[in-house]
Amino acid sequence: MKPNEIVRAQFKTILLGQWIILSTVALMIGIFQSRYLAYSTWAGGMCYWIPTALFLWRATAYAGARMAMLFMTAFFAGEIVKLVLSALLFLIVVKNGSADVIYSLLGLMVAIAAYSVTSVVSVMKRG
Repeated sequence: MKPNEIVRAQFKTILLGQWIILSTVALMIGIFQSRYLAYSTWAGGMCYWIPTALFLWRATAYAGARMAMLFMTAFFAGEIVKLVLSALLFLIVVKNGSADVIYSLLGLMVAIAAYSVTSVVSVMKRG
């Protein structure tokens, strides 16, 4: 396996874990609260998940020892773009979508926490 294929597989695991955690939280809110609040939670989380998916997909283009400098440049530029895009998507969801602000923010926080947790678990498994 090429280095970028290994990294891409690890990133897919991180994204899947993040999506599962976010969807589980939204489902639980849907069961115990309402579908509207579940939608708001899921939409808020997707405001972080979508840019993260784009960022990880783009970052894997430069995996490997020979491309370390390009990878770091793409990584930091990608992080900035990811955060700006997340903020813009969140504003669009809250302003133009009919989403609850508090539950959208909860979804955003769940997605950020899930990204951190799945990243740490992925690194520990790879070990």
